[in-house]
Amino acid sequence: MNTQLKNGCQSVLKACISAEKKTIAFFKIHEFLRCILLALITLIISETLCRHSFFEALSFMTAAPYAFFYNFLIILATVSLSLFCPKKGFATTVIIAGWLILSLVNCIVLSFRITPFSAIDFSIAINMLGIIDIYLNLFQLSLIILGSAAFITLLIYIWKKNPSSKIDFFLNTVFVAAVAIALLVSGIIGTNTGLLSRKFPHLGQAYKDYGFAYCFTLSIFDVGINQPEQYTFDTVESILGYKPTTADGWYWFDQDSVGSKLGVEDISLFWVN
Repeated sequence: MNTQLKNGCQSVLKACISAEKKTIAFFKIHEFLRCILLALITLIISETLCRHSFFEALSFMTAAPYAFFYNFLIILATVSLSLFCPKKGFATTVIIAGWLILSLVNCIVLSFRITPFSAIDFSIAINMLGIIDIYLNLFQLSLIILGSAAFITLLIYIWKKNPSSKIDFFLNTVFVAAVAIALLVSGIIGTNTGLLSRKFPHLGQAYKDYGFAYCFTLSIFDVGINQPEQYTFDTVESILGYKPTTADGWYWFDQDSVGSKLGVEDISLFWVN
C-alpha cells in the first residue's frame, strides 16, 4: 500500500514537472501571447486591489468594456517592453510588480482617504515622512520594510537565475508598434466618443469609471489646470487694487477685500513667487 502511494505521488510529481516544462517552453515560443495573458492577469489583480473586490473588478470589465480594454492596452504596452531585454523573465517581473505595487498602494491609500493614489503623491512623498506614524503603526512599518527587503532579494534571485535569450528585434518592434498604435487610436476614439474622459470632476469616481491604469497614467501627464498667459503677480495686484503682504516668499491677500470683490465669504488666497 505504501509502495503504491509512493509511486502514485511520484507519478503526480513527474506529471506536474512535465506540465511546468511544457508551459515554460510554450511561452518561450509564443512570447507575444505571454505578454497578452500577463497583461490581462495583471489588470484583473490591479482592479481587484483598487476596488477591494474581485467581483467589482469583473463588474468593471462588463460595465465598461472599452475602458477595461484601454487599461489592458496600457499595461500591455509596458509589459511588451520586456521583449527588448535579454532577461525577459526578470524584466517582465519588474514591470508587473511595478503595476501591482502601485495598485496595492492605492488600495491602502483608499483606506485612509477618499482621493485615490496619483502621480502627484510622489512629489509630496518626502513631506509625508514626518507624519507617516499617523497612518501606520510600528508593526505595519516593519512589515513594509521586511516586504521591501524580501522583494529586492527576490529580484536579485530572478536576475541571477533567469537565463538570457536572443532578441528578435524585427518581430518585437512590429508587435510593440502595433500595441502603441492600438493604444493611440483607441485613446482618440475613446475621448472623442465619450467612452474615455480627460477631465475628472470627481477623481474617486473617475478611477471607478475608467480604471486605475488609465487614471494614474493620465495623472503623470495632466497635472491640473494650465496657467493662463496673463497669470502674473502684476495682473493679480491690478485686479485687487492693492499690494499684498509678503512673508517667506508667500504673498498673502486680505480675505475681506478679496471676498467683497468676488462676492464670496471665508476665502483665503495666496500667491507663490
